[in-house]
This record gives sequence, C-alpha cells and structure tokens, in this order.
Amino acid sequence: MLFLSFMLGRPRSRLIRKISIFVSMKLVLFVAALTFFAACDGNFKPISEDSRRDPSGVAGELPSSSSEEENLSSSSSAITLAISSSSRASSSSVAPSSSSIAYSSSSLQPSAQSSSLAPSSSSQLTCGSRTETFDANLYECEKSGDYYWISLRGGVNFAGTNYNAVLIGDQTWMAENVKFDVEGSKCHGAESCAVYGRLYNYTMAMGVCPAGWSLPTKADWEVLQQKVSSNRTRLLYTGTNDFGFSATLGGQMSSAGVPSYLSTQGIWWTATEVPSQTYNAYRFIISKDGTPGMETSDVVKNYFFSVRCIKSNKSN
Repeated sequence: MLFLSFMLGRPRSRLIRKISIFVSMKLVLFVAALTFFAACDGNFKPISEDSRRDPSGVAGELPSSSSEEENLSSSSSAITLAISSSSRASSSSVAPSSSSIAYSSSSLQPSAQSSSLAPSSSSQLTCGSRTETFDANLYECEKSGDYYWISLRGGVNFAGTNYNAVLIGDQTWMAENVKFDVEGSKCHGAESCAVYGRLYNYTMAMGVCPAGWSLPTKADWEVLQQKVSSNRTRLLYTGTNDFGFSATLGGQMSSAGVPSYLSTQGIWWTATEVPSQTYNAYRFIISKDGTPGMETSDVVKNYFFSVRCIKSNKSN
C-alpha cells in the first residue's frame, strides 16, 4: 500500500502514470487473492473443467463417484417409475374401453339365452298342426297317422318299467296306466295287468306316482276334457287318439274284489276329496259307449281304479 501511495503521489509523465495505475490494480487483485486463500484455510479445491453445477444451480463441491451412481440410480428409478406410471395411466385409459366391450358382450349374452333366440331351437318349437310350444331337449314331435304327438324324450322310468308320456296343452300325462305292484293292489288277471295296468284304492293311488309326478286333481282331468271338447274318441287308444293319451278301459274292482266294466269303462282316481265327506273322493270316467262319454263323480275311497300320473312341471 505504501508503494501504491508513492507511485500515485509523485508527479510523473503520462505514460509512467498509466503503467503505475495498471501495476497498482494488479497488486490489489493479488492481495485480494491472498486474503481469500487465507480465509479458506487450505480447504479450497479448484473446480475442474468438466465440473457441473448441482440441481440448485450453485457451484460447489462435486459429488463422489458413488454419489453419482446413486444419483444416476435414482434418476433411472425415477424414469422407470415415470414410464411405469405412464404405462399404467395408458393401460387404465384403455381398460375401460375393454371393460365396455366386455359389458357389451355380456349385454348380448342374455339375448342368446332369451326366449327370442335360444328357445327358438327348444321351447319355441311346434309340432305339425299342434299349437303347443315345447322344449326340444325334453320333448320330440312324432307323427301317428293323421295326428301329431308331442312325446317326452325317454319316457318315464319307474320301478323298472318305462312309461310313455305326452304333452297335451300345458299338461304332461303318462300315456299308460300305472303297473307298479303295490301290496294290496289288484288286477282282473295277469294278462289284464299288462294291458290295463293295476287297480288301486284311493290311499294307494295317492302314493303310487314317481318323484316329479303326482296323482291328477279333478281340475286337471277337467282341463284335459276341455282340451278334447269332451270327445272321448280323441283320448281312447281304440279311437282316433289325437294326442297319444292312449286311454285303455281297465274297469274297476269293489272293496270285496268283485271286478266290473273291464274294456267298457276307464275309471281313474283324482286326488280331490269330496268336501265334508272324508270317505269319498272324485273319479274320472271315460265310457266306451253311451253318454256322457266323460264325467267326474264321487265314490268311496275303498274302491279300486286305474291311475294315470301327471307331470308336476312341464319345464323339467
């Protein structure tokens, strides 16, 4: 500083004065540098040319190679996470589209099972001139002479005997009289049993039908009667037998075992009891001759008549 004062204080030529100023400035910068180094206390490390600023933009000590690897790893993870997130976002944006397609498919599925499509090959089938609709998996259409029968596939297997069964309107009837040998049941003879079936009293009749079938009520028989317009010929095996009901006239037997009406009348039990008369129930009669051709009347329960069974549910 004394030198600086000396150089600036004395009058010199213009050139010498400029040189003196330049040298003085250099000295000031040198002294400032020395002061800075002294303040750093030897911890100062020069920054190389390939040095980079940290993310804050402030120059400082470079991270070690391990720190760089960690940062690179973090950066890689961040990039991977970003890509993954982007993929998920992209997938989620596409997923609803797939979901909506799946929903559309499911919404179409019921139509394939609805009565307008699938049942067209099953419950919507008809048979010739018949007006009933039926499930082709359960029933089949058969032609017998001039008439069409809707028969239950496989019939009804009961106690070792297979019975034919037919659909008439909304009812499915066995097309044969029951032949199951219940203790106490009766026949007009061995040959008669094979053709006309066995005869049962009311108590036996109530329990002789197989599972899924039942003894028809008085109302069930009356529905059948209306279906054929009370024309017995349409139900008789020896008549036109329009629907395949194949009624055979097995007659009856009294409680004392006296047979009557074989081949002239078919008499079947109904499940309907007579109100206020606990010993009586209704029977349904088809006569070969005379009038009326069909009727229901009540009788004591210890008589023996034929049994036909009706299916409890048309759809299975």
